[in-house]
Amino acid sequence: METKLPEHGAEVVLCAVGAATSWAESLLTREELERASAFRHEVDRRRFVIGHGAVRVLAACHLGMESSEVPFLQDRRGRPELPGTGLECSISHSGDLVAVAVADDRIGVDVQHHPEEIPLGWQLVAIDAELEPTGPNPRTHFLHRWTQMEAIMKVTGLGLALPKTSRTLIRDTGLQSCYDTPFGMANCITLELDDDHALSVCTIENLTWFLSAAVADLVSGELPVLRSWRGDRTVPNSSPDDRQVQPPSVQPKTH
Repeated sequence: METKLPEHGAEVVLCAVGAATSWAESLLTREELERASAFRHEVDRRRFVIGHGAVRVLAACHLGMESSEVPFLQDRRGRPELPGTGLECSISHSGDLVAVAVADDRIGVDVQHHPEEIPLGWQLVAIDAELEPTGPNPRTHFLHRWTQMEAIMKVTGLGLALPKTSRTLIRDTGLQSCYDTPFGMANCITLELDDDHALSVCTIENLTWFLSAAVADLVSGELPVLRSWRGDRTVPNSSPDDRQVQPPSVQPKTH
């Protein structure tokens, strides 16, 4: 299926959990609505509904079809898919935000709310050297690494089944980290969205992944878009040592 995304292109959209959800509920299947209603807490229901609705709207923008026509399912590991469209997608939610991404190749996105203290459970899991809190702001360093690990697990499609020994940190510039994995080079970009949230985007690609400011007008209607970024990985002949990052500088956009 032909898409409007440029070759090696991707788009990431950030949505607000507190917005109305009727637009999203109208796009979900009966099974998804039943799953949503089973959540004990309203905020979890809203995250689920907005994430599943937003990924359809964003995909529809690049497929030139109605959002209600976008095929969507999840595999046995829970990884979201857009079968038959030629697009890959990823969904994440934490705190007050939901992040969705579509791309013409595998992509993983993870947004995390920053707790005031690093949870003990996270510390027990974080046995990797690259996750050890270090530097002038150990908490921020740890949380950035955590979002990168989550994004890598999503882009490979293996989730927690991805062995920790199968990834090796080979370069870290603070904004961008490159990991050697069995699937190829995993390029991760992390952005500090505000004092409470960080976002990581990961792709398996031997090319630079640039994030640049993009216009959120691609998405209209009730979709509660706060920010939108367009990614372009069409930079030829790059090597891990040559990779650079141009983080976006955009103002929150509300509807």
